Amino acid sequence: SPVADLEFRDAGHGRLEPASIHGWRGVVVTGESQRGQEAVVPSRLAADDLTGEFGPGTHAAKQRVSVGAQGAVLTSLTGTGHASLEETTATGTKQTSTGDRLEAHFAAGPARASGAGALGGLGSGAEQIQSAVLDGHVVLVQQPAAKPGAQAEAPMRATAGRADYEGAGQWLHLTISPRVDTGGLRMTADKIDISQDSGDAFGHGNVKATWVGNGTAQTGKPQNGGAGQAGLVGQGSVALGGQGPAHVVAAEAQLHQATGVATFRGHARLWQQANSVAGPVIVLDRQKQTLVAHSTDAAEPVRAVLLSAGGMDPAKATGKDAAGKSATPSVIRVRGGDLKYSDAERKAVM
Repeated sequence: SPVADLEFRDAGHGRLEPASIHGWRGVVVTGESQRGQEAVVPSRLAADDLTGEFGPGTHAAKQRVSVGAQGAVLTSLTGTGHASLEETTATGTKQTSTGDRLEAHFAAGPARASGAGALGGLGSGAEQIQSAVLDGHVVLVQQPAAKPGAQAEAPMRATAGRADYEGAGQWLHLTISPRVDTGGLRMTADKIDISQDSGDAFGHGNVKATWVGNGTAQTGKPQNGGAGQAGLVGQGSVALGGQGPAHVVAAEAQLHQATGVATFRGHARLWQQANSVAGPVIVLDRQKQTLVAHSTDAAEPVRAVLLSAGGMDPAKATGKDAAGKSATPSVIRVRGGDLKYSDAERKAVM
């Protein structure tokens, strides 16, 4: 910090101990943490103005104050103005969080024998940070570590008005218009919970999701079939045979980052243009290119409405195909207990 004020208090018996430290004009705090025998992981916190509070029983000796395993123990940090937190997990995932204001509280207890650095972990060490709140224009970015020989995964980006970090289990709770973008899938809900360990996201209340895939392969050729076909899932995206984005609404949702599986529950409905599937549970697998809808309630069966591709083709506006025959669209309506569709097999079973 360009400027820092350190305040002491009387610890009794003629001793002093640090009470607080205040830095401004751009403050950076770095630390390291370690779980057991896992690799040491770094962390970095920054803010325009930052204040740290020290716990009681921390003594200053020989005019030197150290922050770490054998020195002062921070109990809380409050940063305002361009607050940011950067962490790298033991698995190599890089996580960056920014906001207007950050307040973090640390669990009381002895420092670890591993000799962790400045803060004993800023979020990546769940046994050290107890809770944290990030307020105002919150942006969270998670970039999974690159795997040898594998294509780099798209980062997950989330925005919200407020983010609450829970040390137990390493959970982030996003509220105030939260939104998550996993690279092709965008989701909003009343509340979104994100696991920092797995990267999984859980949406609660008024879930709305959109796939922005265009239904084309790398060659750019359409993969949804020609006229008269009512395919469900297009290669490279989860869709319903039409062009443009596919949409989902539900009460709850779970996005599994490692497998690309998205599960929607509670009056779930997925549609793209005129095609739609509705049911209590809809499961989409973007890697396997499958769609599964479940129902165990006869009062709420799985319902599918499919319009033939010929009926959605703007070129068929004349009502006739290239051979001059009628191109009237065919509408298929089906309902039942379960719907299973595989794009690889081009087969749907109700």
